[in-house]
Amino acid sequence: MSGFRINKSRSFGFTLIELLVVIAIVAILIGLLLAAVQRVRESASALNCQARLKQVSLALINFHDTHGRLPSYHGVFPEITPPGHTNMNVPQVYGSWIVHCLPYFEQENLYKLIAADVASRGPSIFNQSMLRPDPCGLSTWMPPEFRLQTITIGGIPVQVMALVPGTNQWNPPCGLQNINPASTIGIWNPALRATTLDVLRCPSDPSLPPKALTDDGWTPTNILGNWNVFGGSKGDANSPMGQWSQRQLGFFSPPIKFLAVDDGLSNTLLLSEGYAQCDRRGRSAFYAANRHNFGITEGGRFIVPKTVMEIPPGDYDGVYGVPNTLHFQLKPDAAPSDGCPDGVECCHRWRAQSAHGVLNAAFCDGSVRKIPRSINLQVWSMILLPSDGNVIPNY
Repeated sequence: MSGFRINKSRSFGFTLIELLVVIAIVAILIGLLLAAVQRVRESASALNCQARLKQVSLALINFHDTHGRLPSYHGVFPEITPPGHTNMNVPQVYGSWIVHCLPYFEQENLYKLIAADVASRGPSIFNQSMLRPDPCGLSTWMPPEFRLQTITIGGIPVQVMALVPGTNQWNPPCGLQNINPASTIGIWNPALRATTLDVLRCPSDPSLPPKALTDDGWTPTNILGNWNVFGGSKGDANSPMGQWSQRQLGFFSPPIKFLAVDDGLSNTLLLSEGYAQCDRRGRSAFYAANRHNFGITEGGRFIVPKTVMEIPPGDYDGVYGVPNTLHFQLKPDAAPSDGCPDGVECCHRWRAQSAHGVLNAAFCDGSVRKIPRSINLQVWSMILLPSDGNVIPNY
């Protein structure tokens, strides 16, 4: 018995160093796990956004199959003759292409409620009982221009020529939009224009939560229509309807047939993602004019330099918008572009945006593709323009 001894001085616990090592390993594993979970979550969100984009693109194709043309980009459908802002004065459903397409993505009941409300209240605009006694005054277009600005690079102030976007200046200013007649155009009932539609929202959008409304009380959209298709634009003042700019149609352009897409349906982009709140404007699902602005700017008469609009130079006399092929943005800051911090890209309302590493886009044939950041601006312009006649290279 005396040959067996137990060493009672041996400790079986962790030393402080061993404990710290274990804690560090656990922290690293948790960090890796959280990063993996975040990647899986973002991947699922991106797939969700793609699926919704696909659903809306197929709804537009079904609309075209039924009516023989796309819905009006903004106005009434069926259109009246002559087309243009006179569409506002008829007792028909008035608004964006999304409004007219509602029955084709399982929102027929909502469309019927809007139509019944319009029918009961009279014309979609200029209903005198709805006008405020102090409406805002005339709009003066301030065109885009390059101005000398000072930015900081590596702590050193540097003067550069920076693009200042064009804006509409109102005099006197408009009142609150939720009580101004412009905010109720076409959909008088506040409950109807505030009906949120999941199919139009991307969960990844950092500008507005999924169930939120725009700041003027409308349901927003993350799905934008390429006006160049809806307006039949060649990127200049020509269209299948003639020189639309001289006729001042712009976003009131009449419905377009897919036959006008000379470059091929699979080569022409129809829909894209965009932030729901951009440049202090909510992209209202039911109101496209001066709201969506993907492929079109606000109106105004000015000479369009190629360096400003990134489209061929020309004299555009379109008070209801001029075409553009401005490059899209990936993961821009949701802050307004006019107050954007130095070195930060902020959301610009004339462009498409994506919260993902690529831009999800639907083409006229119903296909949904991922457009990489590396796409050349010239190629991007080609897929935006439906009948420019250019052969599109691989991108």
